[in-house]
Amino acid sequence: MKVWNATIFLVLSLCLLVIAPGALAAVKGENSGTQATLEDEETCSSEDGGTCASSGEAVVQVEDLSRCEDRNDGCRYWADSGECLTNPRYMWVYCALSCGKCQVEEDIQTYGEGDIDMGVEQGLGSASFSPDKVLMAIAESEHYLKTTMMKQSIRNKCKNTHADCTVWALDGECEENPGYMKMNCAPACQSCYYLSTETRCPIDPEAPLAWQAGDLDRMFQKLTQEPYLTKYNVTILASPNTNGPWVITMENLIQPDEADRLIALGQEMGFERSKGMAKIHPDGTPEHVVSDARTSTQTWCREDCSADPMSRQVIERLSNLTGIDEMNSEYLQLLEYEPGQYYHNHHDYLANELKRQQGVRILTVYLYLNNVEEGGGTEFDQLGITVMPKKGMALLWPSVLNENTAAKDERTTHAALPVIKGMKYGANAWFHLRDFKTPHGNHCTE
Repeated sequence: MKVWNATIFLVLSLCLLVIAPGALAAVKGENSGTQATLEDEETCSSEDGGTCASSGEAVVQVEDLSRCEDRNDGCRYWADSGECLTNPRYMWVYCALSCGKCQVEEDIQTYGEGDIDMGVEQGLGSASFSPDKVLMAIAESEHYLKTTMMKQSIRNKCKNTHADCTVWALDGECEENPGYMKMNCAPACQSCYYLSTETRCPIDPEAPLAWQAGDLDRMFQKLTQEPYLTKYNVTILASPNTNGPWVITMENLIQPDEADRLIALGQEMGFERSKGMAKIHPDGTPEHVVSDARTSTQTWCREDCSADPMSRQVIERLSNLTGIDEMNSEYLQLLEYEPGQYYHNHHDYLANELKRQQGVRILTVYLYLNNVEEGGGTEFDQLGITVMPKKGMALLWPSVLNENTAAKDERTTHAALPVIKGMKYGANAWFHLRDFKTPHGNHCTE
Protein backbone atom coordinates (compact mmCIF):
# COMPACT_ATOMS: atom_id res chain seq x y z
CA MET A 1 0.00 0.00 0.00
CA LYS A 2 2.89 2.39 0.82
CA VAL A 3 4.44 1.74 -2.57
CA TRP A 4 1.12 2.40 -4.26
CA ASN A 5 0.63 5.68 -2.36
CA ALA A 6 4.17 6.78 -3.23
CA THR A 7 3.50 6.06 -6.90
CA ILE A 8 0.31 8.14 -6.84
CA PHE A 9 2.19 10.99 -5.12
CA LEU A 10 4.93 10.90 -7.77
CA VAL A 11 2.40 11.05 -10.64
CA LEU A 12 0.55 13.95 -9.03
CA SER A 13 3.82 15.80 -8.50
CA LEU A 14 4.75 15.43 -12.17
CA CYS A 15 1.33 16.72 -13.18
CA LEU A 16 1.79 19.80 -11.01
CA LEU A 17 5.12 20.50 -12.69
CA VAL A 18 3.43 20.49 -16.09
CA ILE A 19 0.62 22.89 -15.14
CA ALA A 20 2.65 25.04 -12.75
CA PRO A 21 3.07 28.13 -15.00
CA GLY A 22 -0.65 28.57 -15.55
CA ALA A 23 -1.53 27.59 -12.02
CA LEU A 24 0.90 30.06 -10.51
CA ALA A 25 -0.46 32.83 -12.70
CA ALA A 26 -4.00 31.96 -11.69
CA VAL A 27 -3.00 32.18 -8.02
CA LYS A 28 -1.46 35.59 -8.66
CA GLY A 29 -4.64 36.79 -10.29
CA GLU A 30 -6.74 35.48 -7.39
CA ASN A 31 -4.52 37.04 -4.75
CA SER A 32 -4.49 40.41 -6.50
CA GLY A 33 -8.24 40.65 -6.57
CA THR A 34 -8.58 40.27 -10.33
CA GLN A 35 -11.30 37.98 -11.61
CA ALA A 36 -9.25 36.83 -14.58
CA THR A 37 -7.73 33.34 -14.60
CA LEU A 38 -4.85 32.10 -16.69
CA GLU A 39 -5.47 28.58 -17.96
CA ASP A 40 -2.65 26.39 -19.23
CA GLU A 41 -3.71 25.57 -22.79
CA GLU A 42 -2.12 23.69 -25.68
CA THR A 43 -0.78 26.47 -27.87
CA CYS A 44 0.90 24.70 -30.75
CA SER A 45 -1.43 22.60 -32.84
CA SER A 46 -1.55 22.01 -36.58
CA GLU A 47 -5.33 22.01 -36.29
CA ASP A 48 -5.17 25.70 -35.34
CA GLY A 49 -3.74 26.58 -38.72
CA GLY A 50 -0.80 28.43 -37.15
CA THR A 51 2.94 28.01 -37.44
CA CYS A 52 5.02 26.79 -34.53
CA ALA A 53 8.34 28.30 -33.58
CA SER A 54 10.60 27.58 -30.65
CA SER A 55 12.12 30.01 -28.19
CA GLY A 56 14.34 28.32 -25.65
CA GLU A 57 12.26 25.48 -24.24
CA ALA A 58 8.95 27.22 -24.88
CA VAL A 59 6.90 26.31 -27.93
CA VAL A 60 4.66 29.07 -29.19
CA GLN A 61 2.24 29.49 -32.02
CA VAL A 62 2.85 32.45 -34.31
CA GLU A 63 -0.40 34.20 -35.13
CA ASP A 64 -1.18 36.47 -38.06
CA LEU A 65 -1.70 40.16 -37.42
CA SER A 66 -5.48 39.80 -37.23
CA ARG A 67 -4.97 37.65 -34.10
CA CYS A 68 -2.43 39.96 -32.52
CA GLU A 69 -4.47 40.75 -29.45
CA ASP A 70 -5.00 39.97 -25.80
CA ARG A 71 -7.56 37.21 -25.47
CA ASN A 72 -7.90 37.33 -21.72
CA ASP A 73 -8.76 40.30 -19.48
CA GLY A 74 -5.88 39.35 -17.17
CA CYS A 75 -3.17 39.70 -19.84
CA ARG A 76 -1.99 43.14 -18.83
CA TYR A 77 -1.67 42.16 -15.17
CA TRP A 78 0.12 38.92 -15.97
CA ALA A 79 2.54 40.65 -18.33
CA ASP A 80 3.36 43.24 -15.68
CA SER A 81 3.94 40.36 -13.25
CA GLY A 82 6.57 38.78 -15.49
CA GLU A 83 4.49 35.92 -16.89
CA CYS A 84 5.64 36.66 -20.47
CA LEU A 85 9.02 35.27 -19.45
CA THR A 86 7.98 32.60 -16.95
CA ASN A 87 5.04 31.21 -18.92
CA PRO A 88 5.70 32.00 -22.59
CA ARG A 89 3.87 28.94 -23.93
CA TYR A 90 0.55 30.50 -22.95
CA MET A 91 1.37 34.19 -22.79
CA TRP A 92 3.03 34.67 -26.18
CA VAL A 93 -0.10 33.39 -27.90
CA TYR A 94 -3.06 34.34 -25.74
CA CYS A 95 -1.53 37.61 -24.47
CA ALA A 96 0.56 38.43 -27.54
CA LEU A 97 -0.22 42.14 -27.45
CA SER A 98 0.74 42.66 -23.80
CA CYS A 99 3.93 40.65 -24.26
CA GLY A 100 4.87 42.45 -27.49
CA LYS A 101 5.11 39.10 -29.28
CA CYS A 102 3.38 39.73 -32.58
CA GLN A 103 4.74 38.82 -35.97
CA VAL A 104 3.43 37.35 -39.18
CA GLU A 105 4.74 34.05 -40.46
CA GLU A 106 6.61 35.50 -43.40
CA ASP A 107 8.62 37.74 -41.05
CA ILE A 108 10.02 34.71 -39.23
CA GLN A 109 10.97 33.04 -42.45
CA THR A 110 12.74 36.00 -44.02
CA TYR A 111 13.84 38.55 -41.45
CA GLY A 112 17.05 36.75 -40.56
CA GLU A 113 18.32 36.98 -44.13
CA GLY A 114 20.75 39.80 -44.94
CA ASP A 115 21.65 42.84 -42.90
CA ILE A 116 19.49 44.25 -40.13
CA ASP A 117 18.41 47.88 -40.43
CA MET A 118 18.87 49.27 -36.93
CA GLY A 119 18.70 52.91 -37.94
CA VAL A 120 21.57 55.35 -37.49
CA GLU A 121 25.02 53.74 -37.73
CA GLN A 122 26.45 53.30 -34.27
CA GLY A 123 29.69 54.97 -33.20
CA LEU A 124 32.45 52.96 -31.55
CA GLY A 125 34.25 55.81 -29.83
CA SER A 126 33.77 55.87 -26.07
CA ALA A 127 35.93 56.76 -23.10
CA SER A 128 34.17 54.13 -21.02
CA PHE A 129 33.91 51.13 -23.35
CA SER A 130 36.28 49.48 -25.80
CA PRO A 131 35.32 49.15 -29.49
CA ASP A 132 35.04 45.38 -28.99
CA LYS A 133 32.56 45.91 -26.15
CA VAL A 134 30.46 48.23 -28.28
CA LEU A 135 30.60 45.85 -31.26
CA MET A 136 29.43 43.00 -29.06
CA ALA A 137 26.48 45.10 -27.86
CA ILE A 138 25.60 45.94 -31.47
CA ALA A 139 25.66 42.23 -32.31
CA GLU A 140 23.31 41.56 -29.38
CA SER A 141 20.92 44.19 -30.76
CA GLU A 142 20.99 42.50 -34.16
CA HIS A 143 20.32 39.11 -32.58
CA TYR A 144 17.41 40.62 -30.66
CA LEU A 145 15.84 41.97 -33.84
CA LYS A 146 16.35 38.70 -35.70
CA THR A 147 14.86 36.46 -33.05
CA THR A 148 12.13 38.50 -31.35
CA MET A 149 8.59 38.19 -32.62
CA MET A 150 6.76 41.46 -33.21
CA LYS A 151 4.37 43.14 -35.60
CA GLN A 152 5.97 44.26 -38.84
CA SER A 153 4.77 47.82 -38.22
CA ILE A 154 6.64 47.83 -34.90
CA ARG A 155 9.72 46.28 -36.48
CA ASN A 156 9.75 49.02 -39.13
CA LYS A 157 9.82 51.67 -36.39
CA CYS A 158 12.37 49.94 -34.17
CA LYS A 159 15.46 52.01 -34.99
CA ASN A 160 18.33 53.70 -33.21
CA THR A 161 17.92 57.41 -33.93
CA HIS A 162 21.31 58.50 -32.52
CA ALA A 163 24.84 57.28 -33.18
CA ASP A 164 25.52 56.91 -29.44
CA CYS A 165 22.50 54.73 -28.62
CA THR A 166 24.58 51.61 -28.03
CA VAL A 167 27.14 53.41 -25.85
CA TRP A 168 24.36 55.02 -23.84
CA ALA A 169 22.69 51.63 -23.38
CA LEU A 170 25.95 50.15 -22.11
CA ASP A 171 26.17 53.05 -19.68
CA GLY A 172 22.78 52.18 -18.19
CA GLU A 173 20.72 54.93 -19.83
CA CYS A 174 17.93 52.50 -20.82
CA GLU A 175 17.11 52.28 -17.12
CA GLU A 176 18.08 55.82 -16.12
CA ASN A 177 16.30 57.59 -19.00
CA PRO A 178 13.70 55.11 -20.29
CA GLY A 179 11.31 57.72 -21.70
CA TYR A 180 13.83 58.74 -24.35
CA MET A 181 15.94 55.60 -24.71
CA LYS A 182 13.20 53.01 -25.13
CA MET A 183 11.63 55.08 -27.90
CA ASN A 184 14.70 56.44 -29.70
CA CYS A 185 17.23 53.67 -29.03
CA ALA A 186 14.90 50.69 -29.09
CA PRO A 187 17.33 48.15 -30.68
CA ALA A 188 20.07 49.11 -28.22
CA CYS A 189 17.64 48.85 -25.28
CA GLN A 190 15.90 45.79 -26.78
CA SER A 191 12.61 47.59 -26.25
CA CYS A 192 10.79 47.42 -29.58
CA TYR A 193 7.66 46.41 -27.68
CA TYR A 194 7.72 49.90 -26.13
CA LEU A 195 6.95 51.40 -29.54
CA SER A 196 3.46 49.89 -29.42
CA THR A 197 1.18 52.50 -27.88
CA GLU A 198 -1.13 49.88 -26.40
CA THR A 199 1.79 48.14 -24.67
CA ARG A 200 3.51 51.33 -23.52
CA CYS A 201 0.36 53.18 -22.52
CA PRO A 202 -2.17 50.83 -20.91
CA ILE A 203 -5.61 52.20 -20.14
CA ASP A 204 -6.38 52.72 -16.46
CA PRO A 205 -9.79 51.09 -15.91
CA GLU A 206 -10.30 53.39 -12.92
CA ALA A 207 -9.67 56.61 -14.88
CA PRO A 208 -12.60 59.01 -14.48
CA LEU A 209 -14.94 59.52 -17.45
CA ALA A 210 -16.14 62.94 -18.57
CA TRP A 211 -19.56 61.57 -19.42
CA GLN A 212 -21.55 58.66 -18.10
CA ALA A 213 -24.81 57.52 -19.72
CA GLY A 214 -27.23 60.43 -19.74
CA ASP A 215 -24.66 63.18 -19.18
CA LEU A 216 -24.62 64.20 -22.83
CA ASP A 217 -28.32 65.10 -22.77
CA ARG A 218 -27.93 66.82 -19.40
CA MET A 219 -25.16 69.10 -20.71
CA PHE A 220 -27.10 70.17 -23.81
CA GLN A 221 -30.29 70.64 -21.80
CA LYS A 222 -28.38 72.93 -19.44
CA LEU A 223 -26.92 75.00 -22.29
CA THR A 224 -30.32 75.45 -23.94
CA GLN A 225 -31.94 76.91 -20.81
CA GLU A 226 -31.48 80.15 -18.94
CA PRO A 227 -29.21 81.91 -18.32
CA TYR A 228 -27.37 80.58 -21.37
CA LEU A 229 -30.38 80.71 -23.69
CA THR A 230 -30.57 84.50 -23.63
CA LYS A 231 -26.93 85.34 -22.90
CA TYR A 232 -25.67 83.47 -25.96
CA ASN A 233 -28.80 83.59 -28.14
CA VAL A 234 -28.79 79.78 -28.30
CA THR A 235 -30.38 78.14 -31.34
CA ILE A 236 -31.35 74.47 -31.25
CA LEU A 237 -30.83 73.10 -34.75
CA ALA A 238 -31.42 69.45 -33.83
CA SER A 239 -32.19 67.52 -30.65
CA PRO A 240 -33.70 64.25 -29.43
CA ASN A 241 -37.08 66.01 -29.55
CA THR A 242 -36.73 66.04 -33.35
CA ASN A 243 -35.34 62.47 -33.40
CA GLY A 244 -31.87 63.78 -34.03
CA PRO A 245 -28.62 64.33 -32.18
CA TRP A 246 -27.98 67.61 -30.42
CA VAL A 247 -26.69 70.40 -32.67
CA ILE A 248 -26.77 73.95 -31.27
CA THR A 249 -25.19 77.34 -31.89
CA MET A 250 -24.20 79.85 -29.21
CA GLU A 251 -23.54 83.42 -30.37
CA ASN A 252 -20.94 85.72 -28.83
CA LEU A 253 -19.38 82.83 -26.97
CA ILE A 254 -16.02 84.43 -27.67
CA GLN A 255 -15.44 88.16 -27.84
CA PRO A 256 -14.19 89.96 -30.98
CA ASP A 257 -10.77 90.68 -29.44
CA GLU A 258 -10.42 87.03 -28.43
CA ALA A 259 -11.26 85.87 -31.95
CA ASP A 260 -8.79 88.35 -33.44
CA ARG A 261 -6.11 87.16 -31.02
CA LEU A 262 -6.58 83.49 -31.96
CA ILE A 263 -6.25 84.41 -35.65
CA ALA A 264 -3.07 86.38 -34.90
CA LEU A 265 -1.61 83.53 -32.86
CA GLY A 266 -2.24 81.15 -35.75
CA GLN A 267 -0.57 83.51 -38.19
CA GLU A 268 2.42 83.95 -35.90
CA MET A 269 2.95 80.19 -35.64
CA GLY A 270 2.24 79.65 -39.35
CA PHE A 271 -0.53 77.62 -40.94
CA GLU A 272 0.38 74.37 -42.69
CA ARG A 273 -1.63 72.13 -45.00
CA SER A 274 -4.15 70.07 -43.06
CA LYS A 275 -3.87 66.30 -43.16
CA GLY A 276 -6.49 63.59 -42.93
CA MET A 277 -6.27 60.09 -41.53
CA ALA A 278 -5.44 57.63 -44.31
CA LYS A 279 -5.42 54.37 -42.36
CA ILE A 280 -4.79 52.71 -39.03
CA HIS A 281 -1.62 50.63 -38.86
CA PRO A 282 -1.69 47.16 -37.26
CA ASP A 283 -0.09 48.59 -34.12
CA GLY A 284 -3.04 50.98 -33.79
CA THR A 285 -1.27 54.18 -34.78
CA PRO A 286 -2.93 56.36 -37.42
CA GLU A 287 -1.27 57.56 -40.60
CA HIS A 288 -2.06 61.15 -41.56
CA VAL A 289 -1.51 62.30 -45.13
CA VAL A 290 -2.23 65.32 -47.29
CA SER A 291 -5.45 64.59 -49.13
CA ASP A 292 -7.77 66.21 -51.66
CA ALA A 293 -10.53 65.55 -49.15
CA ARG A 294 -9.18 68.36 -46.96
CA THR A 295 -7.50 71.44 -48.41
CA SER A 296 -7.47 73.87 -45.46
CA THR A 297 -4.38 74.89 -43.48
CA GLN A 298 -3.98 74.57 -39.72
CA THR A 299 -1.80 74.89 -36.64
CA TRP A 300 -2.11 73.76 -33.02
CA CYS A 301 -2.42 76.18 -30.11
CA ARG A 302 0.14 74.58 -27.78
CA GLU A 303 2.81 75.88 -25.43
CA ASP A 304 3.07 79.70 -25.75
CA CYS A 305 -0.20 79.90 -27.68
CA SER A 306 -2.04 77.88 -25.04
CA ALA A 307 -0.55 80.05 -22.30
CA ASP A 308 -1.56 83.32 -23.98
CA PRO A 309 -3.97 85.22 -21.66
CA MET A 310 -6.77 85.51 -24.24
CA SER A 311 -6.34 81.93 -25.35
CA ARG A 312 -6.56 80.85 -21.70
CA GLN A 313 -9.82 82.79 -21.31
CA VAL A 314 -11.40 80.91 -24.20
CA ILE A 315 -10.18 77.48 -23.10
CA GLU A 316 -11.36 77.97 -19.51
CA ARG A 317 -14.73 79.30 -20.66
CA LEU A 318 -15.34 76.23 -22.82
CA SER A 319 -14.46 73.92 -19.95
CA ASN A 320 -16.76 75.78 -17.55
CA LEU A 321 -19.66 75.79 -20.03
CA THR A 322 -19.44 72.12 -20.90
CA GLY A 323 -18.58 70.95 -17.41
CA ILE A 324 -15.75 68.87 -18.89
CA ASP A 325 -12.31 69.18 -17.34
CA GLU A 326 -9.82 71.12 -19.45
CA MET A 327 -7.44 68.16 -19.22
CA ASN A 328 -9.91 66.22 -21.37
CA SER A 329 -9.63 68.73 -24.22
CA GLU A 330 -7.18 68.71 -27.09
CA TYR A 331 -5.21 71.85 -27.74
CA LEU A 332 -7.17 74.22 -29.96
CA GLN A 333 -6.76 73.47 -33.65
CA LEU A 334 -6.63 76.81 -35.46
CA LEU A 335 -7.80 76.74 -39.09
CA GLU A 336 -7.51 78.94 -42.14
CA TYR A 337 -9.52 78.52 -45.36
CA GLU A 338 -8.75 80.45 -48.52
CA PRO A 339 -11.25 80.75 -51.39
CA GLY A 340 -11.92 77.32 -52.85
CA GLN A 341 -10.68 75.41 -49.80
CA TYR A 342 -12.89 72.90 -47.99
CA TYR A 343 -13.06 69.74 -45.89
CA HIS A 344 -15.25 67.01 -47.36
CA ASN A 345 -17.74 64.98 -45.36
CA HIS A 346 -16.15 63.31 -42.30
CA HIS A 347 -16.68 62.42 -38.66
CA ASP A 348 -14.67 63.60 -35.65
CA TYR A 349 -14.90 60.22 -33.89
CA LEU A 350 -11.68 58.18 -34.21
CA ALA A 351 -12.24 54.49 -33.53
CA ASN A 352 -8.58 53.75 -32.77
CA GLU A 353 -8.89 55.97 -29.69
CA LEU A 354 -11.08 53.35 -28.03
CA LYS A 355 -7.76 51.65 -27.19
CA ARG A 356 -6.02 54.84 -26.11
CA GLN A 357 -5.78 56.36 -22.66
CA GLN A 358 -7.68 59.51 -23.65
CA GLY A 359 -10.66 57.63 -25.06
CA VAL A 360 -12.67 58.86 -28.03
CA ARG A 361 -13.71 62.40 -28.88
CA ILE A 362 -17.12 62.96 -27.34
CA LEU A 363 -17.84 66.61 -28.16
CA THR A 364 -16.87 69.19 -30.77
CA VAL A 365 -17.06 72.92 -30.12
CA TYR A 366 -16.30 74.75 -33.37
CA LEU A 367 -15.51 78.45 -33.03
CA TYR A 368 -16.08 80.85 -35.92
CA LEU A 369 -13.38 83.53 -35.69
CA ASN A 370 -14.51 85.86 -38.49
CA ASN A 371 -17.34 86.69 -40.84
CA VAL A 372 -16.89 85.12 -44.27
CA GLU A 373 -17.92 87.11 -47.32
CA GLU A 374 -19.41 84.10 -49.10
CA GLY A 375 -19.49 80.34 -48.57
CA GLY A 376 -17.62 78.42 -45.89
CA GLY A 377 -20.65 76.95 -44.11
CA THR A 378 -20.68 73.80 -41.97
CA GLU A 379 -23.02 71.19 -43.44
CA PHE A 380 -24.50 68.19 -41.61
CA ASP A 381 -25.47 66.05 -44.60
CA GLN A 382 -27.66 63.57 -42.72
CA LEU A 383 -29.55 66.26 -40.83
CA GLY A 384 -30.16 68.75 -43.62
CA ILE A 385 -28.47 71.50 -41.60
CA THR A 386 -26.00 74.13 -42.83
CA VAL A 387 -24.56 76.70 -40.44
CA MET A 388 -23.00 79.83 -41.90
CA PRO A 389 -19.97 81.44 -40.21
CA LYS A 390 -20.54 84.29 -37.79
CA LYS A 391 -17.73 85.85 -35.80
CA GLY A 392 -17.77 84.84 -32.15
CA MET A 393 -20.34 82.05 -32.62
CA ALA A 394 -19.80 78.48 -31.45
CA LEU A 395 -21.30 75.36 -33.02
CA LEU A 396 -21.62 72.35 -30.71
CA TRP A 397 -22.39 68.70 -31.46
CA PRO A 398 -21.56 65.28 -29.96
CA SER A 399 -19.64 62.47 -31.61
CA VAL A 400 -21.09 59.80 -29.32
CA LEU A 401 -24.43 58.52 -28.08
CA ASN A 402 -26.16 59.68 -24.92
CA GLU A 403 -26.75 56.13 -23.70
CA ASN A 404 -23.24 54.91 -24.56
CA THR A 405 -20.64 57.66 -24.46
CA ALA A 406 -17.95 55.51 -26.07
CA ALA A 407 -20.11 54.57 -29.09
CA LYS A 408 -20.12 56.61 -32.30
CA ASP A 409 -23.18 58.62 -33.27
CA GLU A 410 -23.23 57.98 -37.00
CA ARG A 411 -25.58 60.92 -37.61
CA THR A 412 -23.07 63.71 -36.97
CA THR A 413 -21.04 63.48 -40.16
CA HIS A 414 -20.32 66.98 -41.43
CA ALA A 415 -18.34 68.99 -43.98
CA ALA A 416 -16.71 72.39 -44.24
CA LEU A 417 -18.14 73.75 -47.48
CA PRO A 418 -15.84 75.62 -49.87
CA VAL A 419 -15.15 79.27 -49.22
CA ILE A 420 -16.33 81.23 -52.25
CA LYS A 421 -15.14 84.71 -51.38
CA GLY A 422 -12.91 86.05 -48.61
CA MET A 423 -11.09 84.14 -45.87
CA LYS A 424 -12.45 81.85 -43.18
CA TYR A 425 -10.83 81.37 -39.76
CA GLY A 426 -12.00 78.91 -37.15
CA ALA A 427 -10.94 76.76 -34.22
CA ASN A 428 -11.78 73.20 -33.23
CA ALA A 429 -12.08 72.39 -29.53
CA TRP A 430 -12.36 68.62 -29.10
CA PHE A 431 -13.21 67.04 -25.75
CA HIS A 432 -12.35 63.41 -24.93
CA LEU A 433 -13.92 60.81 -22.70
CA ARG A 434 -10.84 60.75 -20.46
CA ASP A 435 -7.82 62.95 -19.71
CA PHE A 436 -6.14 63.89 -23.00
CA LYS A 437 -3.32 66.22 -22.05
CA THR A 438 -1.46 63.85 -19.70
CA PRO A 439 -1.26 61.00 -22.27
CA HIS A 440 -0.41 63.55 -24.96
CA GLY A 441 2.55 64.71 -22.91
CA ASN A 442 3.67 61.08 -22.59
CA HIS A 443 3.34 60.38 -26.35
CA CYS A 444 0.42 58.04 -25.67
CA THR A 445 -2.38 59.59 -27.74
CA GLU A 446 -1.66 58.03 -31.16
